[in-house]
Parts: sequence; C-alpha cells; structure tokens
Amino acid sequence: MSETMMRKDGLLAAMLAVQAAVQPIAKTSENKHFGSKYASLDAIVEHVQPLLTEHGLVWSTMPTSNAGVPGLRYHLSHVASGEEVTDIMPLLLVKQDSQGLGSALTYARRYALCSVLNLVTGDDDDGAAASNATAQRRQATTKMHQAKPAPSDLGNDHAKFFRDEELAALVKQARVAGMTTDTLREVLAKAGVSGVPAAVTPATLRRLSDEEAAAVRELLKPVLEADLPFAAATESDVMGDPAA
Repeated sequence: MSETMMRKDGLLAAMLAVQAAVQPIAKTSENKHFGSKYASLDAIVEHVQPLLTEHGLVWSTMPTSNAGVPGLRYHLSHVASGEEVTDIMPLLLVKQDSQGLGSALTYARRYALCSVLNLVTGDDDDGAAASNATAQRRQATTKMHQAKPAPSDLGNDHAKFFRDEELAALVKQARVAGMTTDTLREVLAKAGVSGVPAAVTPATLRRLSDEEAAAVRELLKPVLEADLPFAAATESDVMGDPAA
C-alpha cells in the first residue's frame, strides 16, 4: 500500500506513536558461544506488545512458502483503518529438519519485528563479538604454528606433515568462527570425502588424500581470509538459543 493511500490517522500515525514511545530493549539473553548478549524474541514481544495494543496495532506471523522457498509471512495491521504492512521473509535453513526450521523461524520473527518497527537494542555487543571472533581465529593460527613439532621427527614425509598442519589450522579457525560440526561435515562431503564420521577429528583430516585436502582448503580459505562469518552457522551459534 502506497503512502498516498494511507489515512493521516491510520497505520503510519500509529507506527509513529509506537516508535516515539518505545525504549531501547535490553539484551538479557546470553550467547554462550561468543560471550555476548542479545535480546530474545520473547523479550522483544513483551517490550512492544503493550504499545501495539495501545495504538490499535496487531502484529502476526505465519509460516508460508514462496516459489517453493520456505518463508515467514508477517502482517502489521491497523485495526481502525484496515491498513497494513505485509511481506514474506525467506527462511535460511541450515539443516533440513525441524530444529533447523525452528531456528530459522525464530530468527525471522525477531528480525522482521525489529525491522518493521525500527526497534533498537541497548549496548550493541554484535560488533565486539565479531571482532573477538576474528582475533580468536588469528590467535588460534599463531598457537598452531608455535606448537608445531619438529619436522625432523616425522621421517621423510615432510610434505604431508605441513599439509595436515595447515588443514588442521584452517579447520580450527573455522570452528572458532562459528562453523558447526554438521556444516564442517557438509564441507568435507562437498570436497568429495566419502564416509565422513559423525565426529570430525584430527585423525579424520590425516586420512584425506591430497586431492581431498586441497578441495577442503579451497572451500575454507576464502571465507577465513575475508574475515567473514560462516553463512551456515545456526541461529543458536550466532543469535543464541532458538528456544529463547
């Protein structure tokens, strides 16, 4: 609905009143992975629901799909005028199961509500958490090199030794950056590794062929060198417990 079709005392006026009254939302839930805090969906809803009701606004969400892609349809409706804001937010599923769907829905509900109402949370820790993760990655690489045993103790297989050490360092950086075991197993499978075990250990990496190791390295390096977060990290890794 275009702005010219909206009444002066309709949806926009009600949204303006809510935004004028709402206070920054405290981050009271803890992200144990990064030691940071975030505002849970429950906390956000509890904070804004009285204001929505006071100004005649109804917020609703419902799972849907768009061209076969799962999504979340949201509505912000003004009761008196019948005007509304509605759209579909795509769901980015990490795992194709009920847990992955639940995480994606929780994130989408939180993100959509904050975006539509332009809500802010107090004491932004997101930047600090990202910087901390980057520092931990580099520190992990340094420690790997410092703790490296002498190649002379390994016989003549020096090339394989350095290959395994570099790959182990990359995997460790990936885990520090938020990559889950399931995602790491997907990377190995994409690199052509067959029979990937449920638990990926250093022994798993040592069993890789040179071709498989090179493929894994090429998949991991661009993301790590760009200091980008892993898109495949679950919501619980980045935003906290999806049940919160």
